[in-house]
Amino acid sequence: MKTAKALIWCAAGIVAAAAAAKGAERLVSVAELSRQAEVVARVEVVQVTGAMVDTDAGRFPFLIYEARVKEAVAGACPSRIFVRVPGVAAGGRIGPLPDAPALAKGAEAVLFLKAGRGAAAGSGVYDLVSLGCGALPVATAGKEPVVLVPDRDRSPQGRGRVKVRFKDLAAEVKAARENHKHEAGP
Repeated sequence: MKTAKALIWCAAGIVAAAAAAKGAERLVSVAELSRQAEVVARVEVVQVTGAMVDTDAGRFPFLIYEARVKEAVAGACPSRIFVRVPGVAAGGRIGPLPDAPALAKGAEAVLFLKAGRGAAAGSGVYDLVSLGCGALPVATAGKEPVVLVPDRDRSPQGRGRVKVRFKDLAAEVKAARENHKHEAGP
């Protein structure tokens, strides 16, 4: 009975996460991601590991991204963090869910993070806000980093990306969080 219940939870979790990831890029703005995130950071991935992780609903596959924080845009975090992303186990390997971020070692990204569910406080373990778009790739254009941000207004079905200077994105994140503070009141 316990095994059947765990399998049902696993299947439901994977289906829900895949559905959320599939449409999330079109639905969540940078401002909304910023309001939901406890930490927003520009990172470099130093290691990618697949692991089965025990959760309160059972044991599930995850990709664990170990990352070096290059700059904390909002919130405080350690200089090295671990970001858990639900995955899919197949053929003895763990890979990303469809439309979930798949970051490679050496990749840079701006991550919108919340404390990892069930992780010890201060452990440096985080989960992405909005699985499908909580990780924005960073590229270098000359000396200045640029972030590839979903562009819902200028592309078919809102799934294209536009390059935004990192410093402009950082300012947008800070402004969104400041506006949210004022809207929420004292």
